Amino acid sequence: MRTAHRLGIGSSVTMMYGSVESIEQRVEHLVGSGATGRDSGFRAFIPWSFQPEGTHLGDVKRASGFDTSGR
Repeated sequence: MRTAHRLGIGSSVTMMYGSVESIEQRVEHLVGSGATGRDSGFRAFIPWSFQPEGTHLGDVKRASGFDTSGR
């Protein structure tokens, strides 16, 4: 991605959240991806919540945009 960004080719960051990570790990991923920098080359940040139905983690509480579970 860094090479593409240096060449002026933008990209996006996608983050699935709400399976087994903590809120601190979510923030670490966001900051570590570089998506928070104005000149990062990323054009969009796309968060999507884990959907536990039909998985082995089906008993995990569904995450939301306002999640204070602190897993």
